[in-house]
Amino acid sequence: MSDSKKTVFVSGASGFIAKHLIKSLLSSRNYKVIGSIRTKEKAEKLHLLFKNDPNLIFSVVSDISNPNAFDESFQKHGVQIDYVLHTASPLFFTVKESCEKEILVPAVNGVKSILHAIQLYGPNVKKIVLTSSSAALAQAKDDATPGLTINEASWNAITWEEAKKNPYYAYYGSKTYGEKYFWEFINKHKSRFAGTAICPSYVWGPQTFEQDIKSTLNSSCQVINEVLHTKPGSIVDNDYCGSCIHIDDVVKAHIKCLEDDNLAYERLFLENGRFTLQSIANQINEDFPNLKGRIAKYIQGIDEEKFKTMATLDNRKTRELLGFQFKSFKECIDDTVSQILKVEGGL
Repeated sequence: MSDSKKTVFVSGASGFIAKHLIKSLLSSRNYKVIGSIRTKEKAEKLHLLFKNDPNLIFSVVSDISNPNAFDESFQKHGVQIDYVLHTASPLFFTVKESCEKEILVPAVNGVKSILHAIQLYGPNVKKIVLTSSSAALAQAKDDATPGLTINEASWNAITWEEAKKNPYYAYYGSKTYGEKYFWEFINKHKSRFAGTAICPSYVWGPQTFEQDIKSTLNSSCQVINEVLHTKPGSIVDNDYCGSCIHIDDVVKAHIKCLEDDNLAYERLFLENGRFTLQSIANQINEDFPNLKGRIAKYIQGIDEEKFKTMATLDNRKTRELLGFQFKSFKECIDDTVSQILKVEGGL
């Protein structure tokens, strides 16, 4: 490894966003990467996918709900680390015992433990970027409130008790309380290192490796995958509504936060347009004509009517700070679907 390269610690290295981050960091030839991952076996498999790149090593962090989860990794590697990208957080909607134990506590403890590990064992860390979520900006009921504006200053008002009710609320709560702790800590330790939080909406685009294409994809891309695999002529749920951003823009934003001091202590809201499931079905029908009649129907206009019942999303500040144009909804859909079709050999 070249000593001139900066070292970035990427938590949750097997995740959708994290793998793209690692690929981009290594491709730039400016960075070495230490990725945290839950098991040695997963580390070995992922290292193979990255062709055993000598600028990439892994550190096993088996359970981020452990209050000292990252201590061992930073005791071993902390002196080498210049930057931290914290992407590790639970993202699933089926629980076995309790939402608090399986989603809320791991997410918040993950943030706490990595920050305290940096404080104790990362003397050269200059910046940490937290991968938060648009879920930390507003509740679903807020997003469905016409006349309300959601922007970088917005906060989800969900309580801990509300967040314990079901996995979806738990996800909203996990991102909200994790990010709130992040800012409390960063503001207290500004003399040590800078922090930035990135709040993406649904993140779409291709998987890092074609081997990642399976019957069920990561939670965000699975939304497109399910529409792609609908029955011929079926009608999708037009009430399912959100906003999206391309994975390439999420990666660019994270790395720009490492390299641009003007982005320190900022909160970035990444989204580039509303969608419903009908919007997805329409775009697939338009861009992949061979699928017409084989998936959900094209229905014009009803998604636009749905958008009128939603809150206004305003991320002008984020766009100005980042200074690059986000990829379109069409590119999000086309890049995701094209890879799936390539791997599956068509439908």
